[in-house]
Amino acid sequence: MRFRCGLTVLILSIGVNNALGEDQPKDLIVGKWQPTTEKGKDYVFEFTRDGALKVSDKSGNKELTFTGKYKFLKRDQIQIVLDITDPDTLQTTTKTQRVTIVRISRDELTTSDEMRREESFKRLK
Repeated sequence: MRFRCGLTVLILSIGVNNALGEDQPKDLIVGKWQPTTEKGKDYVFEFTRDGALKVSDKSGNKELTFTGKYKFLKRDQIQIVLDITDPDTLQTTTKTQRVTIVRISRDELTTSDEMRREESFKRLK
């Protein structure tokens, strides 16, 4: 009888922890992510808890940084608004995109864009 009560308490506490938001995409996305493809190796995406987004690009002869914001539209869908400044003309373009989170864990992220192209990322420590 005690074992059953203990098991019930354990199951309920796991359910409560999940309901409280542990391991939810909005929490797991916070941090620095790098694409796993060879052509994406020079980029770092940093999502902050307050909805800010910073993208760093080290692929050219100088490091470029773009800033923006993100917000969750659904549990697995985010809207990204990114200001992209051309380093030569210094003109800024704002790009808005919806991205679906296909899979997310503490160390891996897979997204799908509006064209259904998937991209995988690894968390940077």
